[in-house]
Amino acid sequence: MKIEMNGSNSLKSESPAGSLTWDSGQEYCAVQIKSGIMKVDTKQIKTTKYRFHNASRETKSLTVEHEILEGATLTKPVDFKEKTHNLYRFELALPVGETLFDVVETKQLSHTTRILNKSDQEIERHISSAYLPAKVREQFKQAMILRQVVNDQQENATNLKARIDQFCKEQDRIRKNLEVAGSQTQQGQNYLARLAQQDAEIDEAQRAIVLAEQSAKEAEYIYQKYVYELHFN
Repeated sequence: MKIEMNGSNSLKSESPAGSLTWDSGQEYCAVQIKSGIMKVDTKQIKTTKYRFHNASRETKSLTVEHEILEGATLTKPVDFKEKTHNLYRFELALPVGETLFDVVETKQLSHTTRILNKSDQEIERHISSAYLPAKVREQFKQAMILRQVVNDQQENATNLKARIDQFCKEQDRIRKNLEVAGSQTQQGQNYLARLAQQDAEIDEAQRAIVLAEQSAKEAEYIYQKYVYELHFN
């Protein structure tokens, strides 16, 4: 920012008797959902707030150089003194005391994504978004319910595979102990019984894995079909 202040006892300074703050936010303007694709057109609004204090006893003229937000349109003020490739120049009359001056710039943005590529966290943010229409939030809420079924079945299969891995490690340890104790001893017979029991548990877990993976595939199909059939315009 560069500011020039002129009048009696003219002053030119890179650090004038003033300050600035700015904030930037987004508003959802339009949402379209079709064939699993979500397009969101948003409006980014940047407001720069200038605050000046004229401690003299007469009005000063003030030139404010404001850096342009790339791709944005000037919303406030409606006119300017001059515009370069990267700056607006505003001419102000600075009366005695404090003066507030706001520059508002608006930028249109468009973003398109495949809903199936969105993470659980992104979907949760859409559900709780205050900007999206209620119908869209409800659609994402239902999608998250269906997606959670997929996650649960996949997690179930993963846990069963981890259980089998643990059985295999335990059986390796038992077989080593069996070699030391001998299969004809009482301790060896106990080891053999434990191996047989674990073999049965491994077989049961493998059957459960097949069912869980099949359930996960079916749940994934239902989820993808729901997402693909979503429609909002």
